[in-house]
Amino acid sequence: MTLPILMPLNPVHLAVMSNGTVLIVAGSGNLPTETNFQAAVFDPRAGSITTQPLGWDMFCNGMVILPDGRPLINGGNLQYDPFRG
Repeated sequence: MTLPILMPLNPVHLAVMSNGTVLIVAGSGNLPTETNFQAAVFDPRAGSITTQPLGWDMFCNGMVILPDGRPLINGGNLQYDPFRG
């Protein structure tokens, strides 16, 4: 199925939340020149995507859903030359 809306960011990690929305975390995508870091919440029922800027590159992060339903995101990328993830 193709969605009728375009994703405004390049998803790196996704998590389906208990309320049916989808948490999307984006990063550089291993492109050192990409500096538009964002997270988003996709609501498939409403057909909407809400974005929020991030202050760091979340590329190469680890994400888990805790037993109480909250997402825990750890890590990201600090720099590329030399690489420090």
